[in-house]
Amino acid sequence: MGGGDAEATAINNAGVIVGWSTVDDGLLSPSHGFVWQDGELCDLGTMGLSSWSSIATAVDGQGRVAGRLDGPTRERKVFLYDGTRMLDLGRPPNCQWVCHPTGMNSLGQIVGQARDDREFAPGYHGWVWRSGRFVELDSLVSLPGFTIEVPRGIDDAGQIATSARTATAPYMLRALLLVPTRR
Repeated sequence: MGGGDAEATAINNAGVIVGWSTVDDGLLSPSHGFVWQDGELCDLGTMGLSSWSSIATAVDGQGRVAGRLDGPTRERKVFLYDGTRMLDLGRPPNCQWVCHPTGMNSLGQIVGQARDDREFAPGYHGWVWRSGRFVELDSLVSLPGFTIEVPRGIDDAGQIATSARTATAPYMLRALLLVPTRR
């Protein structure tokens, strides 16, 4: 895309790759998310938001892309690219400093992590986008003493691979598989 720095962040089974690239060679150049498919590169832009950056971070089997928009004064948003346009999904809870989608399934459900900069490390909170809204993962499960921090993926059954921390061992991660209950 003409920039000096770029990173691929995810790939799906059809070989669609997403990531970001700086717009020019400048040290503080904004980035734009991209989709690379069938040898063609698509610059996702920033939804017309001046001085913002975008980063594409997850792609599903249909080629829908999730990512984040970062504003110049810590504004944060999550976007969904449906193959033709970017949709502003807004901000997950606890998203003052970090709003980072990490995975999505073919149902359009997205998981990610968020962090308020007021919190001390580690201080991340996992979230899921489903049914048109963000939900904190901690509010969906009863895990006393644990904070669900960094979900990495969600499958089509709604199972979420994630990690969590405890207050008693704040610098040690625990791997979890969150399985939805069937009603």
